[in-house]
Amino acid sequence: MFVVRTLGQATRADTGNTADLELVFDAALADADVQVDSPRRVRLGRAWQGRQAEFGPYPLTHLFVERLIDERPSAVRVEGLHAASAELLRCAHALALPVSCDAPAPPDLELQDSTARRWWSHLPLSPSAHAAQTSQQSSSAIRWDYGLYSLGMRNHALLQQMNRPLIEQLRGCQQVLDLGCGTGVLLDQLLRDGIDALGVERDAACVRYARALGLRIEQADALNYIGHTRMQFDGIVCSHFVEHLPIDTVKALLSHIARALRPDGIAVLAFPDPESIRSQLLGFWRDPEHVRFYHPDLIASLARVEGLVCEFNSTQQDGRRVGPFSFAPPPDAQPPVASRAREGWLQSLGRRFGLASASEVAQLRQQLDTQRRWIEQLWQVNQTWAWEDNAILRLRKKVPA
Repeated sequence: MFVVRTLGQATRADTGNTADLELVFDAALADADVQVDSPRRVRLGRAWQGRQAEFGPYPLTHLFVERLIDERPSAVRVEGLHAASAELLRCAHALALPVSCDAPAPPDLELQDSTARRWWSHLPLSPSAHAAQTSQQSSSAIRWDYGLYSLGMRNHALLQQMNRPLIEQLRGCQQVLDLGCGTGVLLDQLLRDGIDALGVERDAACVRYARALGLRIEQADALNYIGHTRMQFDGIVCSHFVEHLPIDTVKALLSHIARALRPDGIAVLAFPDPESIRSQLLGFWRDPEHVRFYHPDLIASLARVEGLVCEFNSTQQDGRRVGPFSFAPPPDAQPPVASRAREGWLQSLGRRFGLASASEVAQLRQQLDTQRRWIEQLWQVNQTWAWEDNAILRLRKKVPA
């Protein structure tokens, strides 16, 4: 049994060992801050004392999942229910571990629908010997898979920030389908923004987590679902999905999207930008299921064949320009040392008072002009590092003439 206990207000000197993981609300921290003191102790700002069904802080969730992997407990119990500990309950539930809490879900717990309320209402208030016994087999089988990665290795706050441009592209939609929705970060944001949204996700752990949050999700292979559904939507979003697919499957996906969209409906696709140095070097290969990069021009071309016209391409909005690259080193801009043997009395007098000659001033101007050209060239090269990691396309289904 892995016990998470909330200690309430405490000083930094406290070193209680009363639980496997201690959560401490520390007034010295800013509201939304999180401070990991040790694998057994995390301090939280006051904002996490609330009871809203929000995604929990990444440092805490990451630490919690790592502890579960290391210790493989038979069950998880939370003592002290609040926004942060509720997140840990959902993570443990997603990993198929029996969970219990020392208090029922409060009436002010904000949830998206009755599915989550039913889950919370059936949450055991005391550890169940039967649950612990039945989980003994599954707990030893905790292994690395995509669901575990999504729960413990993803920064939900960062994903929410990345999703904001997608939501802007979906403004005005009444019914949106989120294909490959994962743990439901974007799905949750759409619903909170007043956009009715349905998610499709194949990974069972991600689905269990999202349903405990109150999100409406179909557990199915996204491509199979979009290929067979008879429903139609005025908005379909694929956030970081196409890079998981080979080219023939991408073509099939776009064909299915075109069929499932209502006339004048929009599809929004976000995926790593192959022109982004940061995406190439720092992000893309963190995901074990990534197949390849897709250039937005390629996706737009494939979509046009299916009757989906690209009306927004984020990579064309930032004024990017590829600067010159050269193997040749820049010319030496150091001014030559003036020959004092040719100095006249006027130049010699001026030097004594710290005055430069006309030729020296000209040489300095030449040096500064050369350095300015170097800086401009370096700045053009440096700007390629500022290009966004992700490309966003908005495709609109043509209305039949």
